[in-house]
Amino acid sequence: RADIAMIMILNFQFYGGFITMEYAKEDLLGFRKWRIFSLPYPVHQHAMSIILASTLFNVLQGIAIVLFAKFVHDVQWGNMGLVILTLLVTALLSQLIFLNILLGVKKYKTGETLGTALGLISITLAEVWFPLPDNAFFNFLSTYGNPLSLGRNMMMAIMTGENMSRAVISMGIIITASIIMGVTAVILGRRKLA
Repeated sequence: RADIAMIMILNFQFYGGFITMEYAKEDLLGFRKWRIFSLPYPVHQHAMSIILASTLFNVLQGIAIVLFAKFVHDVQWGNMGLVILTLLVTALLSQLIFLNILLGVKKYKTGETLGTALGLISITLAEVWFPLPDNAFFNFLSTYGNPLSLGRNMMMAIMTGENMSRAVISMGIIITASIIMGVTAVILGRRKLA
């Protein structure tokens, strides 16, 4: 039960990136684009507020599922502060990934398809549906090569108290990837909104 709940929660965190994608499309790339430029603060602050609000909503949704699993299915999550931190960093990475997808494609439908495909690839690489071949390349991908596995590494360490080094490495990868995605979003945003 715990593994199923964990996979569901982390998938919600990843696909929550569609929230940022939708609001950014409407406010920054849609018919409201020119109204946004008349705001008394810079456009990048508006984009940051979209990411922040979407991340917080996603985390609150994750907390609700965590609490449901705890009280209804008796899933023992361990330190709730660390669980919330895991939800926060995975949700933030997701928002930034989807923002980059939106800024990097010409058509919104292409971005939606790409976001869905990335989620499915992440689920596959995390070996949720079936095991991958047992070699160094696929072992790396299934452990550190996708957002779902990184979040799962952190959650499992919190729940069991084991493999803490894997959790720390996963946190470092998520933070590094978030910084890279943030810088990329700034570069793509300047090109697209110019």
